[in-house]
Amino acid sequence: MDKLKDKRYLKLFAVIGIMLLLYIIVQPLIVKWSGLNAAIRINESKFHKTLKLISEKNKINSVYKSIAAEVAFDKLIVGDDEDVRISVYKELNKLASHCKVKLRSVTPKTTISNKENEHALYFEINVEADLEGILKFLYYIESSFSLMSTENVKVSPASNNRLMLLIKLKRILI
Repeated sequence: MDKLKDKRYLKLFAVIGIMLLLYIIVQPLIVKWSGLNAAIRINESKFHKTLKLISEKNKINSVYKSIAAEVAFDKLIVGDDEDVRISVYKELNKLASHCKVKLRSVTPKTTISNKENEHALYFEINVEADLEGILKFLYYIESSFSLMSTENVKVSPASNNRLMLLIKLKRILI
């Protein structure tokens, strides 16, 4: 009977030992391994995105150079009010043609200097396009290098599923 009890205890200790071994050593290894696999997948996707950008480097540079050639960035950032008005008008025409937006009118408004020493020119722009073109146009205005931002946008319907926008544009002068 004692030998039978000893075998049972031995089996019980063996099972408990195996369970502790799995819980203490193997389970943390599995968790660490799955975490490393996830990190590898994330880094692989970043690597592939970077490779894609590198492969399109020449295309990006050519687009940038074509835009930079048409827009005088020095006059967009620093210049007298008339030079800035002309360069903003040129940039708006370029953006409108790129976004397939019909630029109906660009009217310069007042020049304002406020107490924070911010000098700004305001323009009133009237455009007509479909929704996609308008969204692209507004996006490019907001992400422009020339410190332009929209102050106010009024939308009204036009013909053939097109929209008419009246945009109050602010151009900060440095």
